[in-house]
Amino acid sequence: MAENVEADIQSLEEPAADALPEEDDIQAPKPYKKADPTTDKRKKERTPAQKAAWAKTLAKRAENRLARASKKNVIIKNSDEEVKKKEAEIEEKYKKATEKKIVKKALKVKKKELLQKEILGSDSESSSDSEPDIEHVKKYIKKKKAKRKTRIQTPSPSPERTPEQPPPPQYIFK
Repeated sequence: MAENVEADIQSLEEPAADALPEEDDIQAPKPYKKADPTTDKRKKERTPAQKAAWAKTLAKRAENRLARASKKNVIIKNSDEEVKKKEAEIEEKYKKATEKKIVKKALKVKKKELLQKEILGSDSESSSDSEPDIEHVKKYIKKKKAKRKTRIQTPSPSPERTPEQPPPPQYIFK
């Protein structure tokens, strides 16, 4: 019985032959052969006409490469000049815009000064006071209201829309 037990243990320790794959079934990868000039497998040599055509193709390819490179350089040079011109134009527009803003601001300041002079009037007595004379302020407000009324009474000539019939169609389909 001990022999049977030992045989069973050995059979458990050793895997069955069916369970392991055979080494012949697994294919090992084939080694890669690098191309060698000695192992050239061309059957026919190229004809002189084919060789000449290939040389012509290579020459044309090199010529096209040079043409593209020179064209690219020209485009880059032109684009640099164009960029500089555009930057100069933008800078000039910016200067003009800032100048207009400065002029507008100066006009506003000048108008405010004139307004304060008009409100304060020519009273040298009120110049010592910080507040303007009330009568001068009322006169100024009346003048402003009168100007507004004249603007409202004389409307700008805008064409009034009259309900008209739409124009007849240009095309009539039958």
